[in-house]
Amino acid sequence: MIYRIQNDLLSVEIDSVGAEWKRATDRKTGEEYLWGEKIEAWQYCAPILFPVIGRMKSDSYFWNGKWFHMQKHGFCMDLPFTVCEQQAQKITFVLKATAETLKIYPFQFELLVTYSLEGRNLHTSFRVGNNSADEMYFSLGTHPSFSCKPGDKLYFQYAENVKAYRMNSECLLDGRMDKVFDGSKELVLSDTLFKDGALIFSGLRSRFVSLKSADDRLRVCVELNTPYLGIWSIPGEHYICIEPWYGIDDFTTHNGKLKEKRGICCIDPQKLFTYTYAVTFGE
Repeated sequence: MIYRIQNDLLSVEIDSVGAEWKRATDRKTGEEYLWGEKIEAWQYCAPILFPVIGRMKSDSYFWNGKWFHMQKHGFCMDLPFTVCEQQAQKITFVLKATAETLKIYPFQFELLVTYSLEGRNLHTSFRVGNNSADEMYFSLGTHPSFSCKPGDKLYFQYAENVKAYRMNSECLLDGRMDKVFDGSKELVLSDTLFKDGALIFSGLRSRFVSLKSADDRLRVCVELNTPYLGIWSIPGEHYICIEPWYGIDDFTTHNGKLKEKRGICCIDPQKLFTYTYAVTFGE
């Protein structure tokens, strides 16, 4: 089911399946900020990634003496959430562990996602609860795809020099790191930039990144307050994914143990993990 929150400036539509943004529309100009097309390689608009991010080695992990299968980016993007609160400019969805999720992820989790509008800002707040008797390990992130056009650029808050992790043909990190910044704030979008897949960054100084048009008009600005950032597109397509992450894909050298996965988060029993970030649409 599709739900809508809106104010005088923006209208945002969210699907209860995956609690996923489907549209973000400027109510003054009619501009659509999300890429809404579907192609074989990308069937989503802005999925939530939980309880893993990216690909796990052999699509599996080892926990408490057993191996479990886990698909790329986890399972929550394909499951129905329940609405537990709704107002004109705010809505909260919840997803809880079920008998089916326990077969592949043996933790009694509760994931709440709240979307709220404030002017041109869409705030996304996560609350992950651990109702298990043991520690719970997980990753969490988002994968929004924003519409863009040839000539668009990404502008970071500060000049950056960090290198980007690159993936092999199996979507695993193999230790390669490419230099994509030249000490500037600007990253020019091009088909060659993503010919080897996503760029994954760790250690960025910037707390936000903006997508701007060739004439320097702001399309979107994404807050960066996570340990990792993924940036991805398919050459030839008119979208760019700007993805704040708590977690990353497996390395080829990973031993499969969930507890030892790079970037994994941990919550003690009966505790909460919270995270909020904002996206600004237009100017």
